[in-house]
Amino acid sequence: MLKIRSSLLAPTAALLMTLAPVMAHANARPVIAPLPDMDVQVGETVQVRVIPSDADGHVPALRLINPPSGSTFFDNRDGTRTFAWTPQTKDKGVVEITFEAADAKDSSLKTVRQLYISVVTSKETNLAPSIKPLSDQTITLGSQFDFQVIPVDPEGHVPSLRATPMPEGARFDDNRDGTRQFQWTPQTAPTTVEVTFKAIDADDRTLFNTQTVTLKVLNAPDTTPGSTSDDNNSTTTDLSYNSPPPSYSSDEQEPALGQGSNTSTETDDLVDPKVVALKTFTSHTTLGFTGELSEDSIHVSWNEDPEALGYNVYRQGKYVTTVWSNSYTEHELFDQDYYYEIQAFDQTKTIYYYVATGLTVSVTTTGRTDPSKPKSDPDLLQDYELIFADEFNGNSLDTSKWNTSFLWGDDIIINGELQHYVDIKNEPDFGYNPFSFDGESLTINSIETPSELAHKASGQPYLSGLITSYDALQFVYGYAETRAKVTFGRSYWPAFWLLNAYYGQGGDDPEIDIMEFIGHDQDVVYHTYHYYDEYGQLRSTKSEPTPGIDYTSDFHTFAVEWKPGTIIYFVDGIEVHRVTNSKVSQQSMYLIANTAMGGWWAGNPDETTPFPGKYMIDYIRVYQRVTPFDDVMLNDDMTELPYADDMPGKVVPNHRPTLEQWPAGYPYK
Repeated sequence: MLKIRSSLLAPTAALLMTLAPVMAHANARPVIAPLPDMDVQVGETVQVRVIPSDADGHVPALRLINPPSGSTFFDNRDGTRTFAWTPQTKDKGVVEITFEAADAKDSSLKTVRQLYISVVTSKETNLAPSIKPLSDQTITLGSQFDFQVIPVDPEGHVPSLRATPMPEGARFDDNRDGTRQFQWTPQTAPTTVEVTFKAIDADDRTLFNTQTVTLKVLNAPDTTPGSTSDDNNSTTTDLSYNSPPPSYSSDEQEPALGQGSNTSTETDDLVDPKVVALKTFTSHTTLGFTGELSEDSIHVSWNEDPEALGYNVYRQGKYVTTVWSNSYTEHELFDQDYYYEIQAFDQTKTIYYYVATGLTVSVTTTGRTDPSKPKSDPDLLQDYELIFADEFNGNSLDTSKWNTSFLWGDDIIINGELQHYVDIKNEPDFGYNPFSFDGESLTINSIETPSELAHKASGQPYLSGLITSYDALQFVYGYAETRAKVTFGRSYWPAFWLLNAYYGQGGDDPEIDIMEFIGHDQDVVYHTYHYYDEYGQLRSTKSEPTPGIDYTSDFHTFAVEWKPGTIIYFVDGIEVHRVTNSKVSQQSMYLIANTAMGGWWAGNPDETTPFPGKYMIDYIRVYQRVTPFDDVMLNDDMTELPYADDMPGKVVPNHRPTLEQWPAGYPYK
């Protein structure tokens, strides 16, 4: 869960900066709180709250003198205004923006304040965006076309999408995550229409790409389910694609990653079936991604992309092979789940994009396990001892172990998120407690902000909760684990992570994301490491996914082993990813568990989002080695950090920074 640094704007996050007012002397002209110089990238949204003050207690009138193209200066209804702007390529360089505050009683008493924004681009070249391939579609009258249009931009910005011509009654709604949803229920048949989708570059509107889809509507055939009629009026139904997920009785559990199903299925077609179930994740399984089941193999196929030179096959998030047609056959089968994703690449072999995701095949009865697959290590914690734990078996939060707010409070909104974290430790009478207990686990509940609490929620439309160990536990190196279950639903963003205890005071500002779950993808969790380099630029490892399990159906364990130069991620006791880097954190870090709402990654809630969202936590435990590591890797730029003499491998005493050491711009607590 990427956070903003006090002195830098995170490359992918929109920043809402609240600046403390500067009080004027009595009978003086109004003043505007200082505005710090800022660096932003092309395509990155910056938001700055401009705060005037007047010694007479009147509310000065604010005006933006020289608004840059595309900027807004909206009224916050509290005497302040917020400047918002997304600079484009043409804006590169230093942009001076001037704000004016005029006295409410005497408009001749004015003051101005300049904001200097340095607009930079991360790349010298800007390439046109594209659209992930869309296949022509055929339905019968009474059915609905419903598919997602996904733009791809080489620079990572969000292109705008257009659809023309729009059939009567069709919709092209914004999903609030950079994509749009095309929906149309035709009223007449037979008919054929062509719709052209256009992706326009965010920085240069002369750069765009289009893709045309043919939509064919047929009269409903008079056939039984699964049959085929003449080619002019129907299509063949692939029953394997529509097969339901396997069901499990109350005393059975769905298998975890790397384990086979404990159920079997008899079919008329297979004498001694090895493949017993085909599962699709309805939130994002690609239309046309199908599986054919046989006695000793899995054959998967997908819609052919005319622009693709070939396809990379990924299984369980790992590259398997490259194929040159739109199918792949798996021959050597083991008892496990097979989760497939297909990545296409173009003729230049420089543009890669996913054309098929979300298909899982469960295999059992072979009696064989994959010898190359990572196994759980029963001796992993042999040299470790438990130093911190909360089993959440009580009926309230143990505030001797947990804070319930970020260090920077509520005034800085990160990642464009929509929630207000209820600080129940310091505001027990807030009116809503996001933490509930059943005697066995903690649940962080996320809800829509009740109207009677809106004034307490910083204007945020949702309430949620977080816990941090900042006051109780900071440590260098160790093993941290939670057992948790999450809610399926767009906009939910639960996470379990570590953040450095000296955030914003220079150095690497490292962050270890042990688990992040994006609510509308119930079968994937992500693991990422972030830090800032010596030039102050954010560096992040690829957000590695661990796919193939429905993480909303049961509890799973998520853990990290953090040691010198290495970060190892675990899901259900199995190593899933590893980071080896001299920049791996050596700083004191603390635990955070939270549920964010919305933002640039999780998207806005929609009509399918259930409330309350539940992040259920069975326990959180931290272990450290009995003996310190003797192979500590010292980073050159770490030597000047506060408290750099802390012994790696030991619990760090709570070095709460003084007021002078506190990060600039954060409220001191």
